[in-house]
Amino acid sequence: LILGLHSSRCLGVPHCMTTDVMHLAGNLSELLLGLWCATIDCGPSDNINTWEWAVLKDGEVWDTHGAEVKRAGSYLPRSFDRKPCNIAESSTPG
Repeated sequence: LILGLHSSRCLGVPHCMTTDVMHLAGNLSELLLGLWCATIDCGPSDNINTWEWAVLKDGEVWDTHGAEVKRAGSYLPRSFDRKPCNIAESSTPG
């Protein structure tokens, strides 16, 4: 079925397989949260305190972000599965 699709309308095999997309999304979200929360390992010449993108490393900002994501869930269509949870209630930035 997938091989019958026109190549300009899909990613093609194996890139279109849902398990690949699932692993990509999982790995990227872990990486991005690590960068935004400044919890990712870095080299000795790097200083986490200088990272402008580490916008969620402050506990208060993390808690506010989690609450806002949960609150925004009521605006998503039901076809998106379940509403997002407050990630700050189950995880800490650092």
